[in-house]
Amino acid sequence: VDRAYFSAAPTWPIPPAGVACVSSKTVFAGRVAEVDCSTTAVSIKVEDYRSLFSYQMPRNFWQAQCRHTLFDAGCNANGNMQEASFGVNAIVAPGSTQATIIGQGLAVPQGSRTYVLGKVLMTSGMNQGRRAFIVNWDGAFTLSLINPLPFPLAIGDSFTAYPGCDKQYLTCQAFNNAAQFGGFPWIPNPEAAS
Repeated sequence: VDRAYFSAAPTWPIPPAGVACVSSKTVFAGRVAEVDCSTTAVSIKVEDYRSLFSYQMPRNFWQAQCRHTLFDAGCNANGNMQEASFGVNAIVAPGSTQATIIGQGLAVPQGSRTYVLGKVLMTSGMNQGRRAFIVNWDGAFTLSLINPLPFPLAIGDSFTAYPGCDKQYLTCQAFNNAAQFGGFPWIPNPEAAS
C-alpha cells in the first residue's frame, strides 16, 4: 500500500524533505486484523493489541474427556473412523412416533456398542435427509430422540443409526481408536490440583 499509493503523494514522506523531526508520539499501537481489496479501494481494519485477549487460550482445553467429536478430523486422524462404516440400516416399525423410533432390523452397533449420544439419519419418507440425536436406547430396538422429527413417521421408512460416544478413554478403546483420544484421563480434578 505504501509503495503503490503514498509514494506519489507530493508531501510524502512526512516530514517533507529538509525538515527534521524533533519528536514523535505514538497515538495508536496495534495490529492489522483484516484487509479488503476492491478495484477502487483498500480497506484495512486494525485492532488494539488488547484484542488478543479475546482469543480462546489455550487452543486445547485440558480435561479428562476427549475434545474431539465422533468421526471429526481429530477423531479420524488415522483414517479408520469413517462414519459410513459404523452406520446400521433399519426400517421404522409399528409403534414409532416422531420422538421414539422402533427400528426393525436394528443391530448392536460396532465401536461403543450403544446408540446413546449417537444420531439417526432418515433416508426415506417425509423426514428424508433429517438428522436427530439419540438420548436413550433400550438395548434392543427402541431409540428415543432428544428432539422429535418434524413430520410423522410411516411404517417402512428407512433410516441409518450411528453409535454414540461419551468421550471417555474406554469408549475410544472400544472404537479401536485410543491413539487419537483427545483427552487426558489421568488429569486431576480442578479442585484436587494444588
